[in-house]
Amino acid sequence: ALELVPDCLSYLEHLKTPAVYRFCAIPQVMALATLVACFDNPLLFTGVVKIRKGLTARLIIGTIDGPDAVHWWFQKLSQEISDHVRNGKATGSETDLGQRLLAATTRIEALTLEKAQRCDYQRMSKAVATLGTVATLAAAVAALKYGGRLGRPLR
Repeated sequence: ALELVPDCLSYLEHLKTPAVYRFCAIPQVMALATLVACFDNPLLFTGVVKIRKGLTARLIIGTIDGPDAVHWWFQKLSQEISDHVRNGKATGSETDLGQRLLAATTRIEALTLEKAQRCDYQRMSKAVATLGTVATLAAAVAALKYGGRLGRPLR
């Protein structure tokens, strides 16, 4: 399934209408997240393996944010698998299957790198803007509380 991700990303690139893009991207991102949850998980054979509701919500919101966020999720999820294989934690890491997994995840990471970095930059910009707003609000509250006389609250 990982070897087909580049085709999926290529298909998503051709979708121009945002609503159609989200309609197609949400199941793809959810499928990759489920694949990561199932990857080398012994519970797969004895119980139920599901992705958590919080992650599901974050994935859906990520697809609403656009193609850059979708690429960011594809990169993050493929890195989880490649890290698992590279660390030797996965069953068969040293075999041909492990090499195929690494090749597929490396290709996904290469395809998604540019847009994922752009998404990181946008998220960082939003965080800095939010931090600036919080600092401004804190200064305004302090000015109201102390009335311009630092150290002594108004009575």
